[in-house]
Amino acid sequence: MSKQFNLPSVEEQREELRNRTIEASEFYRILHIGRYAFGKTDIVSRMKQALENLGHTVFDFNTDDFRGVVYNPDRLTGGIGPVEIKLDQLKPILKEFKPQIIICNAGGYTFSEEDSNWLKDLGFILVGITLSDPDVFVGTKKFAHRFDYHATNAIEALNMYKEAGINNTIHFPFAIDRSFIETEAVARPDWNADVVCIGNAFNREDRNRVMNHLNQSLDVKVYGTGWEIPGAFPVSGEDFFSAARAGKFHINFPATRAGYTNLKIGVFESIANGGILCTEIFEEMEIFFDYGEEIIGYKNEFDLKEKIEYYLAHPEEAENIRRKSFAKLVEKHMWESRWEDLFAYIRQDINQTQSLLNMERYSQIGKLIGQKQKAAKVIIQGYYGALNSGDDLILESISHHIKAQHPNTLIMVAGFNPQAITLKQGFYSLPRTDYYRMDRFIKEADLLIYGGGGLLNDYSFNQSAGVPDFFDSITNGIAGMGILPTIANIHEVPKMYFALGVGPLTNPEARKFAKFLANQMDLITVRDQHSKQLLESIPGVQKEIHQTSDPTYMLQYPGTQLAQEYIKQHHLKDNLILVSLRDWRDSPEFFEQNIATYLDSVLSESNTSTILFLPYQFGRGKSDDNNIHERVSMLMSKHEDTHIYKHNGKYDEFLSLIGYAQAAISMRLHGSILANRFGVPAIGFNYDEKVMAHYQNMKMEPYLLELDFKLNDATTKYRELIDNRRELVSKLNEAVKQETAKSAKTFDMAVQLLKQGINRHKEIYRFYPRQESLRNMKTNLVRKELLEANLKKGEIENELYNVSLENKLLRNLDRSHAIASEMVDLNNANVYCQNQHLNKEVTMKQQSQEIVFRLSNIKAPKKKDYTIVEITLDVIKKKENMVSFVLHNSYQKPRNKGRIQYSVILEGKKIHKEDIALSNKENFFNLKLTPKKNQITLRIKLEAMKNCESWSWGSASRTKFYGLRIWTESANENDYSIITQTLKRI
Repeated sequence: MSKQFNLPSVEEQREELRNRTIEASEFYRILHIGRYAFGKTDIVSRMKQALENLGHTVFDFNTDDFRGVVYNPDRLTGGIGPVEIKLDQLKPILKEFKPQIIICNAGGYTFSEEDSNWLKDLGFILVGITLSDPDVFVGTKKFAHRFDYHATNAIEALNMYKEAGINNTIHFPFAIDRSFIETEAVARPDWNADVVCIGNAFNREDRNRVMNHLNQSLDVKVYGTGWEIPGAFPVSGEDFFSAARAGKFHINFPATRAGYTNLKIGVFESIANGGILCTEIFEEMEIFFDYGEEIIGYKNEFDLKEKIEYYLAHPEEAENIRRKSFAKLVEKHMWESRWEDLFAYIRQDINQTQSLLNMERYSQIGKLIGQKQKAAKVIIQGYYGALNSGDDLILESISHHIKAQHPNTLIMVAGFNPQAITLKQGFYSLPRTDYYRMDRFIKEADLLIYGGGGLLNDYSFNQSAGVPDFFDSITNGIAGMGILPTIANIHEVPKMYFALGVGPLTNPEARKFAKFLANQMDLITVRDQHSKQLLESIPGVQKEIHQTSDPTYMLQYPGTQLAQEYIKQHHLKDNLILVSLRDWRDSPEFFEQNIATYLDSVLSESNTSTILFLPYQFGRGKSDDNNIHERVSMLMSKHEDTHIYKHNGKYDEFLSLIGYAQAAISMRLHGSILANRFGVPAIGFNYDEKVMAHYQNMKMEPYLLELDFKLNDATTKYRELIDNRRELVSKLNEAVKQETAKSAKTFDMAVQLLKQGINRHKEIYRFYPRQESLRNMKTNLVRKELLEANLKKGEIENELYNVSLENKLLRNLDRSHAIASEMVDLNNANVYCQNQHLNKEVTMKQQSQEIVFRLSNIKAPKKKDYTIVEITLDVIKKKENMVSFVLHNSYQKPRNKGRIQYSVILEGKKIHKEDIALSNKENFFNLKLTPKKNQITLRIKLEAMKNCESWSWGSASRTKFYGLRIWTESANENDYSIITQTLKRI
């Protein structure tokens, strides 16, 4: 370290932070509700990350993944609320995750008055975070009281809330999380600059004025939209870090769109990236950083330029400022510290002072007491979310019993249908097939569980390319499902096979692949003897295979009340016979008719019975067992004594009906397992080795039918089962007791492996931030280059046309007809919108060569709102004419497509249309025509395609129309002067 510096360099401080342990004083279960508008660098995302860094158990509910959960009839945006979360859709999460604290983070998010009270009655602590005050105060004041504790980013807003009679608001200033600070950035030397500004400049004249002034003599780069400096573009993700680290001096503008001045998140982002912060001087900033010592304050652009030039000439002084501000940031201004302070305040108020809420509310909450054990993260991979009851109940069982031994565990499910996993069962769902995002989740995990269920077989392997599928992002089968465990193996994350069913494995290549996967595991458990023998029979498998049992043996019976209520509600006979069938590829031709006849004979045994068709697969099409149930039911003569259960993915009622039944007839493995688990004897169908394995375990092989069963034999077996029911139940209970003990061993071994994962050293912060494949990045780059080339094509065509005109003019100087070109005066254009009283509002600039226009509703345009630029053009009929001009809208955000478009209409015919969100490049038009008259009408129409949410759409719709020129064949022999002038212009 050089003598002139009192502190280590920023990189040395960054490395020191990476090696520091920062944990909460006690750990809570937190349901965090938010939206990450700008990806992983979004402020809400960083705040959530800080909660995880502290060791809290955080259920991250990103509303972008579950759009139907948000109730926003007024299309409110920009943090203005209320934007209500539909509580009914979150109830499965509340039941499964059991949070202590629910945080609605920004976006105007809240619950309705009724739902807030319901949550409070159950003792949940509601915390609301506002990040855009004072701008959004006008909306937030309407619902801040619904939270127990409300936090605002702005000191200025505190008094505003108090004056509005809201006394639960706390100051919660911006900060930055340690992960953001510790991230390694991709170096981009071509982005290096003395001065940078990252942000948007739409309708921000002050920003453009300052940066334009600096750009006159300094090396300046700006990132975002709306900038007048050429070459600006938005950055996010890894590009954000690269851009920020490449700039020496970072310019911050504290003024908000509503005209307030306050501390912004960019202050902390700039310092975290090693930038020297330059900001206008304002009082609030002095609470956080010292002007002249830790940051640079300025009065205007002239003062700013002078100070930057001074520090560029005195780099040691600049470096001291950089180091001091970074040290202050790490010491006092990380989100981890902010959260700790907020929770300490809430904890003290609830447990001691009790000064903010009423006494009834404190009684509802009780005490806020966290765990001493920090969060553990367990990833469970399997066929979950595919609306299969057997798999879903395996997941329920694994989750319940792991959390029983390690309560602060977050169960994260890498399954197939995030909507079903989260909104039906209440689990945190992962993007299983996005391996670039999954890599981060796996790095941070303490245990990866593969299973349970029959996941190790060669069904899909036989229909695939085999081993190469593993390297080609295939998502299913043992190849695709083996990718995540392999990533976990590379990162040395503990991993296990959890009570797997194995087989069939007859393909030699599939057996080799199964060996490859099995040898990566730290622990292998299988659910039956057949699976154990099959896996051990593969040469080269080096791991010990532990035989345990199916996880659903650990499920608890919810009691008979729900079953009795269901029977009464649907007017069923009390004696239930459960039937679960499936569309099986190898079923005999007349299987359904035989089953129908068989079930008629079963009903003949008792006139007090109802056959309840119970689906275990309840998706769509072939994935819905009720298809075969309906067909079989209609084939039965006793159709009126059947009932088909409509599955909604909620299992208490489902399990209650199983345990209430007299008997079961099942073509689903878990139909037999669960019936037996709750003491109900079952008849099964021997369609797979796993079914035989179960009936052998239960010593119930006599009650296993072949698919081509004989009706008399099947009826006799059912009669025997009913006649001997008491003895069979006793035998089943003894076998289930043994299987339950085996199953419990799986959980014990899993928890021991989890403890190893918790204690291992994790380097989770210093990560390369790219979360996209190089293949996709290159594809996007090529797509961008093609787009730019296509746009450039318009410019080139225009230039080529000019050259061709020049040549044509030179060739035709001595002829009677020549080509002439003239600019059209755009002052003669008529600009109007759907409301004539607003015509002046939509015209932002109208000059001879340029018109700038926008939509009239600058916040929330309604569908079919429009602005039209209309002009009459003089042309020569029956001759070749060309009309050339340029259209430019600088807004670009593809995810906002479908809202606003512009179109070109020539003589009433729409010849071009373009969504403004898809490109921010200039569009060059060269329209060739041979008109039938001497005047034509050109219209440029800007139009809202739908009702737009409240935002700055006026700025986004700002469109420039310029360079209108007409090229015609001159009818005059004496047009030499026009030709000469045209040549000069060309």
